[in-house]
Amino acid sequence: MQKAIKIFVLLLFLSVGYSKAEEGSKKLYKGTVGGRAVTMYLKVEPNQCGGTDIIYGIYKYDKVSNWLLLNIQRNEKKNYALTEVGFTGVLVLKETNSGFSGVWISPDATKQLPVKFTEQAPITTKEKERFDKILDDTNYQYYDC
Repeated sequence: MQKAIKIFVLLLFLSVGYSKAEEGSKKLYKGTVGGRAVTMYLKVEPNQCGGTDIIYGIYKYDKVSNWLLLNIQRNEKKNYALTEVGFTGVLVLKETNSGFSGVWISPDATKQLPVKFTEQAPITTKEKERFDKILDDTNYQYYDC
């Protein structure tokens, strides 16, 4: 009987851990590109086929632009390439303890600006839902037929 309880508890912990892993993460970042204030939202989902996680993202220049959709790639050294859809710029970032740092590069590679993002305090479920909707709407703007 005690063995059955231990197995049940173990399976319960494994199922909770598995559902949390499937959930992925959603994080909000604030920072700067050059001297301009920016906000970035990243949504990470596990790749159901194995391999690296799938990362979705948007960012905007605060009080200046609409949300820009990002195509995101990451390597095993935690280096990121975030290409603005429409190739209006590229962010090349390195993950840090507090967020990201790196450089924004113009499409013609003639201009480079320093970039720094700091992760904001964990966002609420309501905020995650709001940013997920913005991400979905931005994706729709770029890719709707």
